[in-house]
Amino acid sequence: MIRHHFAFALLTAFCSLSFAAQAATVQEVRVERRGGGLVDESAVRAFTSVQPGDELSRGALARDVRALEQSGRFAYVATDLEDAPGGVILTYVVRGKPRIRMIRVEGADEIGNAKVRELLELGPGDLVDNAAVAFKAVKVREHYAKKYFPDADLKWKINTDEKDGTADLLITVHEGKRAKITHIRFPGDIPDPGRFQRAMRSVFPWFYKRPP
Repeated sequence: MIRHHFAFALLTAFCSLSFAAQAATVQEVRVERRGGGLVDESAVRAFTSVQPGDELSRGALARDVRALEQSGRFAYVATDLEDAPGGVILTYVVRGKPRIRMIRVEGADEIGNAKVRELLELGPGDLVDNAAVAFKAVKVREHYAKKYFPDADLKWKINTDEKDGTADLLITVHEGKRAKITHIRFPGDIPDPGRFQRAMRSVFPWFYKRPP
C-alpha cells in the first residue's frame, strides 16, 4: 500500500502530480491527533468540507487546510492521503493548541506583574502558543514605552502537559533603564519661546492635551 503524506506547503506540488494522473474518489475521511493539545474531532469536521464520495479536489483540500489554520485552534495542520480500493482515504492531521492552566509573571517591578497580566489579556482556559503570546506582548512593550522604558522586553516559556492538553505560561519581564532627557538643543539663533513646548509635544504627544 502506497502512502502519501504532505503538509500545506507541499500541497500544490503533490496535487499537480496526483491529479495529472487521475482524479480519485474519497472513500473515507479521518481525523488524527498529533502531539499535545486536546483535539475535538467534531471541531475539525466543522471546519472541513470534503466528504466520502467526493472527487478529490486540490482546491477543496487547500480551502480546508486554510480554514483549520485560520480557526486559531490548531498549532499544526496537514493532510494525509492513503490509497484504498476505489479511491483514497483522506486524513486531517492536526495538533491542538494547549489551554492555559496557569500564568506566572515576574520582573515587572515598575508597573507590577498584575498589570502585565492585564495587558496580555490571557487567562486560564485560553488557547496559547508562541505566536499568540508574541502578538499580546506588543501591547505590553507599548505600555512600557509610554512609561519611558524603551528597551523593555518579554521572554516566555510554555510548559505543556501532553496528557491533558494544558500549559503553564511563564513570563519574565526585562524592563531595562528608564529613559532620561538631559537637554534639548535647537539649531539657529532666532529666539522662539514656544519651540521647547512644540518639541516636547512631538516627543511625548500623550502628555499634552491641546496644542500650544
